[in-house]
Amino acid sequence: MQIVAAGTSDAEYPEPGAIRVHQGDPLLVFAASDAGICKSGTTTLEAAIADVPMVITYRVHPISSYIAFRLVQVPWVGLVNLVAGYEVAPEFLQRRATAESLADGVLPLLDADHPATRRQREGLRLVNLVAWYEVAPEFLQRRATAESLADGVLPLLDADHPATRRQREGLRLVRDRLGAPGAADRVAELAAGLIE
Repeated sequence: MQIVAAGTSDAEYPEPGAIRVHQGDPLLVFAASDAGICKSGTTTLEAAIADVPMVITYRVHPISSYIAFRLVQVPWVGLVNLVAGYEVAPEFLQRRATAESLADGVLPLLDADHPATRRQREGLRLVNLVAWYEVAPEFLQRRATAESLADGVLPLLDADHPATRRQREGLRLVRDRLGAPGAADRVAELAAGLIE
């Protein structure tokens, strides 16, 4: 087993040990993954589109968490769960975001035949339908035969193919609709404003 993390190009990762940090296109990490540990934002949607079973985690300062949970009234923080309308991927937030709980959650997902993996992939299919509807509606309008699915999916393996570029543009649109990263910072600024 190899652990690969999708890193950003503007960050430094000193001595990551046995973890390989890939600082290029994160879609390549998803394509090579059997399962993932994802932060709660758009990464979960990207993993869903790549059909990667996952656990979701996020940890912020306890004060930021307290304020966020008072201001934001949603049943989940993972976008994949919010899109599906139920918990597709388990969420390990704050104190539950421990190495042991994340390992216990993700290890069964490495087995494609494990019931948790099969259940999650059913939910990911639902999320994919929503994503495809937003990203590529013309694909859903065609008859979904094995041949038409191959016609739609195989070009996505070519980074320069127009379908791949359309899908990436669609993902950019999803990111734009969801807002910029940094929700914790925005919550902290809002909290500071409330305190003053």
